[in-house]
This record gives sequence, C-alpha cells and structure tokens, in this order.
Amino acid sequence: FCWLFLKEAIVKLNLQEESIKSAFQKVLNEFRGVEHRLEYIGKMKGLEVYNDAKSTNWLATRTALEAVKERALPVTLILGGQLRGHNDEPPKEMIAELSKVRVLSIGESGAFLKEKGHNFEYYESLNDVMKLLKNEELQEGLVLFSPAFPSFDQFKNYVERGRAFKALVKN
Repeated sequence: FCWLFLKEAIVKLNLQEESIKSAFQKVLNEFRGVEHRLEYIGKMKGLEVYNDAKSTNWLATRTALEAVKERALPVTLILGGQLRGHNDEPPKEMIAELSKVRVLSIGESGAFLKEKGHNFEYYESLNDVMKLLKNEELQEGLVLFSPAFPSFDQFKNYVERGRAFKALVKN
C-alpha cells in the first residue's frame, strides 16, 4: 500500500528518480537516531559511548548488545535500576552473552544481581560507575548504557536517567 502511494505521488509530482534517491540518501546520512535508544553519544577517553537508557528489560538490553557487536570492540555494559519483582535475573540464554562483556551493575537491581552470584561489578550509582570509567586507563572499547531495569530507584523516568548519563559522559 505505501509503495503504491509513493509511486503515485512520484508520478503526480513529476519527480525524477535520481532526485528521490538523492533525497533518501540525504535522510539516511543525516539521521542521528532517537534520544535514549541506542543513541551514539561520542567518545570518552577513546571509548565509543552509547546511551540506551530506554532499555527497561533483558530483551531490550540483549538487542542493544547484538547491535553493537558489529563494532568488534571490547564492550563495557552498564545496567541496573529498580527491581521488578519478577524476571530480575538475566534469562539463561543470555548468561553466556553477558560473560563475554564487562558488566557494571548499579542501583537496587545491581545489588540484587551481585547477591545472586552474578559475576558483575557492583556500584551504587551511575555517577560512581562514570567516575570509575573516567579514571581507568582503557585504550579502546565501547561503553553501552542499556539498563535492563526501570529507572525509578534513582531517577524520575528513563529520560531523566538518559540525560544524566549523557551529562556524566560529557563532564
């Protein structure tokens, strides 16, 4: 349906195929993504930094990990937030994936995951994690903030959490 509508619009507007291709390519080249959804923030001490603060469940975090795999860089994953009371531990099929990355956990769920014996580093807050990363001598890699949990233990919502993360990266 959409393609038929597009074809009809092209004919009615008397558009040239090359100008359409050029316009689409311009949109693709200039699109910067959506805020807090696997958003590229820039570099911090040579590390690529991505903000996926919208991630509030394990599936979203797994998807984000899959998306950054193509970068072929060592990954530091920051996760954590408010416990849900169900599905708080990573799914069994995700445990192997998490063992391939460095996991820094924060907040209420971070303490829970450490208590459950997961091999994640635990820090009280996002601020603590960012201090650590800024003081480390990491040469290359990628930092992915994809919390897998709701933000309500330390933030009003995921937007506030995402903006706090970006501010900590840039300061």
